[in-house]
Amino acid sequence: MRVSASRLWGYQVQYTSPPDCVYPRSPAMALGLTAAAALMISQIMINVATDCICCGRGPHQPNTKWTLAVVCCVVSW
Repeated sequence: MRVSASRLWGYQVQYTSPPDCVYPRSPAMALGLTAAAALMISQIMINVATDCICCGRGPHQPNTKWTLAVVCCVVSW
């Protein structure tokens, strides 16, 4: 991506009154929320599909692999 593609030029800013300016909208917020939602959905799907941590069947016995799975899950968030 070129630097000038994200640069804001003076003609893009609308001056409504002397102290107020209206800047063009940016898709960054919507894209960030969409990415966070996609990450959460993928984490849930992987946990359900692999019976990992909270979705396992029966009681889990804390061992090295389970502890490592919990640490990896926390670090990934």
